[in-house]
Amino acid sequence: MTEEAIKQVIDKEIESKSQKLFHEMLGAVHARTDHLFANLLICEWIAGLLVALVVSPRTWYGAYSDVHIHVYTAILLGGLILARPIYLALKRPGRLSTRNSIAIGQMLWARS
Repeated sequence: MTEEAIKQVIDKEIESKSQKLFHEMLGAVHARTDHLFANLLICEWIAGLLVALVVSPRTWYGAYSDVHIHVYTAILLGGLILARPIYLALKRPGRLSTRNSIAIGQMLWARS
């Protein structure tokens, strides 16, 4: 083997190992980011509940008082919107489907 051929083989091995390490580290970053977003989504849901409870917790019909529909909406709709992304972030972190689900949950939460 010539010196040039040996150098090419070594370069290919280095490139292969570098690619493998890069993808492992990228997967770890994706998994950590998914966990961070799961925590963020939970905090957003709790904040939405607190806002619903502070801003308009009760509605009045003359002398009769009842819990306002915003409180129920914050609990049910917020929970429905965020349940799947949070579940996927905790059970399947780092996958593309998880990141897409988190993005959809964030967009829906911003619209609600």
